[in-house]
Amino acid sequence: NALADMNPMMDASKFDKGQVADIIKVDGKAVMFPVASFVYPVFVNLDLAAQAGVTKLPSTRAEFLDAAKKMTHADKNQYGWVLPLSLQSPGGVQNDLMSWVWASGQSMMADGKPALEGKPVVDMLSFVKSLNDAGTISPGIATKTEQEKVEEFVNDRVGMMIDSLAHVNLIRKRNPKLNFDLIPVPVVENYTGKRGLPYASWGIGISASSKHQEEAWKLVQYLMSEKVNAKLVSLANAFPGNVNAKPDFVTSDKAFGKAFEIFKTGYLANEFTGLPVAEDLMTQFDVQAQKMLAGEQSPEEAAANAQKGWIAKF
Repeated sequence: NALADMNPMMDASKFDKGQVADIIKVDGKAVMFPVASFVYPVFVNLDLAAQAGVTKLPSTRAEFLDAAKKMTHADKNQYGWVLPLSLQSPGGVQNDLMSWVWASGQSMMADGKPALEGKPVVDMLSFVKSLNDAGTISPGIATKTEQEKVEEFVNDRVGMMIDSLAHVNLIRKRNPKLNFDLIPVPVVENYTGKRGLPYASWGIGISASSKHQEEAWKLVQYLMSEKVNAKLVSLANAFPGNVNAKPDFVTSDKAFGKAFEIFKTGYLANEFTGLPVAEDLMTQFDVQAQKMLAGEQSPEEAAANAQKGWIAKF
């Protein structure tokens, strides 16, 4: 492994593990902390929601499906949701599909191995299929990129999208009149636990071959300390790796403030971080999801076929 295990360093320095938003582990070794995280909530176009009579923003999958149906007017080229599954950049599998699994505190893994045929992933695929069957997803799923997804939202073409908080300022710049809000990714019925938040991050770790691991650990501790981490993430418009740090923009900006509340009440969840050939795994899942959406296979078959491909990579 290229990265050193930080567990012994944490123990030796009595480092408080509870202050770290997430610890990335490989084979039980703590190899990375997220210094700054960019979370992926659901962006909602409030004007389209109001026009559609959606007064309460969705908190469950059933409510999301209902809202997406109401916001869809295919004759006006307007849709409830947008799903980018271009094979060129298969990140949509992580951000727009698996995020539904993690939101409800569920997992695509079991004992360090893929568990795609389990209920969580199959239910998520069935849910996405129901959104597609109802005609609520904007056309062109198979070739759509994340960038195109954002463009559609900016141009009032879709009512809701899962997207990186890093795009808030870009969205405002592209369409200053756009009236939007942020909500957590909706959950399965009756789920009351903490919501998993999909995220991308700037990670920090220590090289296993470094002759200066002690010094490197000092730098890691410094960057993860409450005040320094708050300052760092304020400059990046990101969320802190130290759970006690509060970036300054959350008080000065309403959207970031709302997202910070979502961040504080949930937990960071991205099971692709630290997996071997994550991009490959996403591409394989992407292919199977596309076949399902094209009506060529059921959610169960899509999950089983993706599972076969993933197991071969582990």
